Amino acid sequence: MPVTTHQLIAANAANPGYAIARVLAVQAVQHFNAVRPAHAGIGPASCCAAFAVNAAPAAGFPALTGQVYSATFGNSQIAAGGLDMGPVGGHAERCAITAAGNNHLTPIAPVAVLFVELSPCMPCGTWLGGGGGGVANPYNFGAAPAGLDLHVWYAFPYDAAGIAAMVTFHNRLPADQAARAAALTW
Repeated sequence: MPVTTHQLIAANAANPGYAIARVLAVQAVQHFNAVRPAHAGIGPASCCAAFAVNAAPAAGFPALTGQVYSATFGNSQIAAGGLDMGPVGGHAERCAITAAGNNHLTPIAPVAVLFVELSPCMPCGTWLGGGGGGVANPYNFGAAPAGLDLHVWYAFPYDAAGIAAMVTFHNRLPADQAARAAALTW
């Protein structure tokens, strides 16, 4: 099944997973803003991601407030340090998805949804589709069960201007970041 990438902007609202991606974007901002001010290695140049999974309260993944699903989170620095129980090459999307697989969580269906601040680089796009490179993709969306497509939503393009915009975004006050993520005014 395909992996489809969309920029998280209002003009793309008709695409599958849009509403979930908006929730994941705010959750990712809030999740990492709890850590970023501690200067624990997750700085303004650290890309963040969130992956929607079926809630599993007994496993420590309760439903997000007001939702029926939960999320796993990933960050480029967590991934680079191997703190997600596997060296995944320093990419937030790989970290979030690998964290879900390591915890035996199932993606929401019929459309799996991932939010990542920077659009996936070429190796990550290949990995998301089931190609190799680092820890194996636990869901192998390139050969996913019938009906389970992965929709990847991003805030900033993975280029010099996009990275600079992400850093500027992360240097804002946490409340401003959350408000901007909710309003899609990155």
